[in-house]
Amino acid sequence: MNYSSIVTYIWLKEALLALCNTWAADNDLFAMITNGDITYELCRPVSIYSMWFSRTIGARIAEAIMRCIPVLLCAFLMPKAYRISLPVNGVTLK
Repeated sequence: MNYSSIVTYIWLKEALLALCNTWAADNDLFAMITNGDITYELCRPVSIYSMWFSRTIGARIAEAIMRCIPVLLCAFLMPKAYRISLPVNGVTLK
């Protein structure tokens, strides 16, 4: 990889870090398990997996958007050596 590709990779990694953060667990779920309130969730006539999956995906996407916009803005305003570079061609992403 050349230098500009490495810089772009690092900026994108930092911008999209919130999508794959394994250290940020859902504290609501853990509190419900600890308090015993999870039984109310299990009694509802909905798919509990779909409900918790959609809540988790929504929270991660919201975090990613709130982190991505300022990081990418800074990445485009950096000096040329540290600036993120756009792909030359949309098909090759090179």
